[in-house]
Amino acid sequence: MAHDWITQKLISAATGNRTLYDNSKEYEFGWWFAYFWKEVGTKGRDEATLKEVLSIVFQSKFPADIAAKSYGDKRKEGDRVAAEFKALLPEPADLGARPAHYRSLLQKVLSLGFREITNTAITRPNEAQVKGFFADRIEADKNKSLIPMAIAYRGDTREFATVIAHKGAQSRVDLKMLNMDKPWHPFSDPVVAGKMYTRGASGDNCLYSVTSVATDVSIPVGFPLIEDQNIYSLPLLPSTETVRNLSKWNYKLFREAQAKLPVRLAKVQMNGVPGKSTGIFLATDSFIYAVRVKRAAHTQDFVETQFGIPQNQCKERGVRDVKLKNFLAGARIRRIHLGPARMCGTVGFVQEAKFFVGGRWVDNPDANAFANEHFYGDLAASNKALQMIRKQLQLDAGRIIQGESDDMAPNPMPVVSAIQQWNLTFEQFNAYKSQAPANLYLGNVS
Repeated sequence: MAHDWITQKLISAATGNRTLYDNSKEYEFGWWFAYFWKEVGTKGRDEATLKEVLSIVFQSKFPADIAAKSYGDKRKEGDRVAAEFKALLPEPADLGARPAHYRSLLQKVLSLGFREITNTAITRPNEAQVKGFFADRIEADKNKSLIPMAIAYRGDTREFATVIAHKGAQSRVDLKMLNMDKPWHPFSDPVVAGKMYTRGASGDNCLYSVTSVATDVSIPVGFPLIEDQNIYSLPLLPSTETVRNLSKWNYKLFREAQAKLPVRLAKVQMNGVPGKSTGIFLATDSFIYAVRVKRAAHTQDFVETQFGIPQNQCKERGVRDVKLKNFLAGARIRRIHLGPARMCGTVGFVQEAKFFVGGRWVDNPDANAFANEHFYGDLAASNKALQMIRKQLQLDAGRIIQGESDDMAPNPMPVVSAIQQWNLTFEQFNAYKSQAPANLYLGNVS
């Protein structure tokens, strides 16, 4: 039997770890191994490939002639390696000398937990294929031929000018960022890099080969995720306790939250919690962009059927990229986070909205120019699209966007209605906390 020295004990020891190699150096080999390894689940997993991966990873731990040993000796050796696996392996010393070998290894790990997903065309708004795909769908008249398209929404950290500088939203694979062009990386192979992938255990889009979009703004108001340690540095308290209760914050935790994109504190007006009319919550600056798409991947449907992900756990859609010409509008928002994760609840307050026309962002686009640029001169379709966008961003109804939440949300649920003070200093926060007024809520999550 192939690789029969990879015993169940070794499989359990390996898959029980989030990674196998030291991943402390961002975007180096061990970091990328951890990204791919995290998705190695059990549903539909190719056990033969898993054993092959482990035989490569732990090769130096086995006798050189392991394949020739008796079945009993193979089992003993496999169990021994499992018992001795107490610490993460160092990054391979021969990585530079054998890049193709390690590229093949990472590609095998990718194949265990990732699945290719393909774009499909946005069909006529009333056809069954597109129902539920996107909420906002229109048809634009191009020389007496109706062109179906959808308006999608995405959360972003980038300023309006940065979107122009980056020429839209490209996948990071196409930008060749983060060592993805290194010869040991699977995405250095154009065939592998040219595909879009979903993640098995996470049940969503690959963060690097897919640009995620959503069918409405309730989802992207929560993205980028405040819990994403690649973007924010939301601190953790000792043991397993998180920052769910801001009354536990001290100056060290406050400073730690500023290490990357800053996690701020905001004092808000609220109701819904008996005896509490104001509260202090985690807060971030962000953007939401409205874009037009003609082809997309229905990630939600794919991961629910391919990975058995619970219904509605993932509501993402995916595209490879969004070219600059397909950006329609954007909003700068201030986000109030009701807890340390997206599903605790997020409320977005729109600070300004702009529309993309003529290669620049403007406050109020000329109707004809906007129609000519984005909708083949179809003024009716253009006006309909603008109406949809304004409704999604609540531009004519208070400019407050409610994000999603689930049982992670505070109970009772605070209803935030206004921002009273943005970006508190620690001294201001501490003063509010020490005064302990009866009407102040400090982000408790039961």
